Amino acid sequence: MKRLDKTFASDSCSLPGVYYRMYQSQRTEKICIVCMQWFDELDYHDDRFVKDKRGVKYYWTEERDARKQMLEWYKKEEVEEEYHYMFPGGDNFLVR
Repeated sequence: MKRLDKTFASDSCSLPGVYYRMYQSQRTEKICIVCMQWFDELDYHDDRFVKDKRGVKYYWTEERDARKQMLEWYKKEEVEEEYHYMFPGGDNFLVR
């Protein structure tokens, strides 16, 4: 699995103030990006975060970097519909 320079895996002890994680939605079972702070971790099911081979959750300090990585790791049908515009052939093929 190729990783961007700005992709990090970390436990909750060393996270920045605001960060982004990929998460598998309970409602649709598809991948989305969530904006978080340390206290938000309690509101999510730990087993639904995207993790590395060691089981450590990935995080990004910029939403743009998380979106770019999602494009690389997942197919259009695997992500929430709100992100479909980012994929080739989408209405607005652009990573914001």
